[in-house]
Amino acid sequence: MLEPTQQESSVQRKRILLVEDDLSLREVVRELLIIDDHSVVEANNGAEAFGLFKLHQFDLVVTDCRMPFVAGNELATQIRLVAPQQPILMITGHRTRTSASNPVDAILEKPFDMAQFRTAIADVLNIRN
Repeated sequence: MLEPTQQESSVQRKRILLVEDDLSLREVVRELLIIDDHSVVEANNGAEAFGLFKLHQFDLVVTDCRMPFVAGNELATQIRLVAPQQPILMITGHRTRTSASNPVDAILEKPFDMAQFRTAIADVLNIRN
């Protein structure tokens, strides 16, 4: 297993909202986050995630792009209305980019490895902090 770089280890132990409708992928991503001592709250879709977001504070939101009920870009838009500085990382298997209609801080394309995931998290948290 790869050890985190100094920049990456400075962003360990964060409270993360993980939004992914694919259960097996969500479990894998959760385990990757737990390896770095993050506290993970999971949501199956954007609607469930926004409900959790309104009730709790998170250091980072990691969301899939295409999901039932509320897609990742719609979730990001809703979050930006109530918390404009909230760090948001999108993970997706579809070509997409940040824009006014997709106001995430960064996009990580699937499949990704642990090093890429750690770097993306560190980058997003450093953008917003």
